[in-house]
Amino acid sequence: MLTHTDIHYLVGLLTKSLGSEDIEVELGDMVYDIAGKKHRDVDVTVKQKNADGTVSMYKGIEVKDETRPLGIGTVEQLCLKLNDMPQITHKAVVSSSGYSSGAIEKATSHGMDLLEIVDWDPVKDPGFSNIIFQPGFTSSIKEKITDGDTVVRIIDHLPVWKMLRDYSTNKPIAACGIVILNSGNILGYSIIGEKGIIGSLNIQYSDRQTGRLYKKIVT
Repeated sequence: MLTHTDIHYLVGLLTKSLGSEDIEVELGDMVYDIAGKKHRDVDVTVKQKNADGTVSMYKGIEVKDETRPLGIGTVEQLCLKLNDMPQITHKAVVSSSGYSSGAIEKATSHGMDLLEIVDWDPVKDPGFSNIIFQPGFTSSIKEKITDGDTVVRIIDHLPVWKMLRDYSTNKPIAACGIVILNSGNILGYSIIGEKGIIGSLNIQYSDRQTGRLYKKIVT
């Protein structure tokens, strides 16, 4: 079962996978709020650095894992929060439950990108031009349970599939297939960009138990 914290990590890891070496993704970054006159946490930040070390892009992403579509009030609060952070040059929200019509209008008027992270069926909705999943496709990740050097049993885990996509166009940004191991670690692989570049994901159990994600660099 994925927790709210896990969803934050997945968004951060999938965002990190999209970038090149000059992209830095951080969870729980503390950004200065000029109205509140203090630093406040932003769920995911993405910095693009130039050769001279200056930052050319600083994207702030707020992640909401709710059961109902985000309403206008929630999106309005997030717009106000990020608007009061002049370091942030690009603003986005990720929702696991969609958005109300009023929230969409509010986000558009404030230049806020709306993204969503949703369950994904790689066979029925592949989404990536270079990858074809055949009907009946099942992919598993095997975990060896050991007692010292002795293998006690092997568990065959079926992955949970998630996709990060643009809400207005349904265009896939990235996707992943993940499993939760007996150790509590999350392991899996990612599918990135329109061409479907495959990478790997790994979230340690200790990180999953972190209540707050301050200064956790995604690598």
